[in-house]
Amino acid sequence: MSQLVSNSAQKSGVKIISSDLKRTKQTTQIISDELRKSIEGVSIQTDYDDRLREFHCGLFENMTYEEFVLKNPDVASEYMKKFDEDVYATKYPGPGGESRLDVMNRVGRVLFESHTQPTEELLVWVIHGGVIDVLLELAHIQDCSNLPNRIAAGNGDILVLQHEQLAKPGCARSVELGHSKVWRLERHYRIGDTRAAKVVR
Repeated sequence: MSQLVSNSAQKSGVKIISSDLKRTKQTTQIISDELRKSIEGVSIQTDYDDRLREFHCGLFENMTYEEFVLKNPDVASEYMKKFDEDVYATKYPGPGGESRLDVMNRVGRVLFESHTQPTEELLVWVIHGGVIDVLLELAHIQDCSNLPNRIAAGNGDILVLQHEQLAKPGCARSVELGHSKVWRLERHYRIGDTRAAKVVR
């Protein structure tokens, strides 16, 4: 991590934007400690934001899909039927269950603030897998309507994004939500892999 950010961090510092849940807070602390050890005098600002939490999965919370199907086959079947009809609006069943659109709205507000409050600092987002998936759509890197080609980010993966000044937005739903700035996925570093993984579009 320190090798990736050293040049930019020495010039302008690092701003870490993290989910406020336990796992991401622990990861953020590890990143901060490593950067301070590796980059002399680096300035690090950390913001914890509940809008970057993972999807609330309602009745699915703390279960795999397979476990839920075994316990609640009828509910799971009805959910998948609705999901196939509308990927964006279908909420996870049960109290607190969110839809993709719900998460796009809350994550999108954080992304919008990062655009409207520009900073010279290097931005590091520490977030969950479902939120990464949503962020890549808001950044016009992938489209949820093209499910087979979505980018799979594993635990601890590092994705390096670069703002594209002149590129045209390609995800209609993101534009509808007010996000027209386009980003490019420069590198996808997989844990245990020393080279950049192939980017599948």
